[in-house]
Amino acid sequence: MHTQADAIRLASEAVGSQAALARELGVKPPTVSQWALPNDNPKFRPVPARYCRKIAELAGVHVSALRPTDWREIWPDTTKRRKPSTTEQGV
Repeated sequence: MHTQADAIRLASEAVGSQAALARELGVKPPTVSQWALPNDNPKFRPVPARYCRKIAELAGVHVSALRPTDWREIWPDTTKRRKPSTTEQGV
């Protein structure tokens, strides 16, 4: 299971750096740095919901890595299971 810090690290790597991720999201680099901290660090900040889908997409993780307690309420559509394609079903 990925953590918020993992998701920020992976998304930052995908775009080149934390500064590049900040530009991509329209936030300041120190904000991304605070999101990347372990959640027991006093300077840790949770990622606001409006940025989570983009970060999760860039990181290749589920939004639950960024919002572990409330993601089902924010994004109920992500709880639905995708039907396998006919190719996946072997048809």
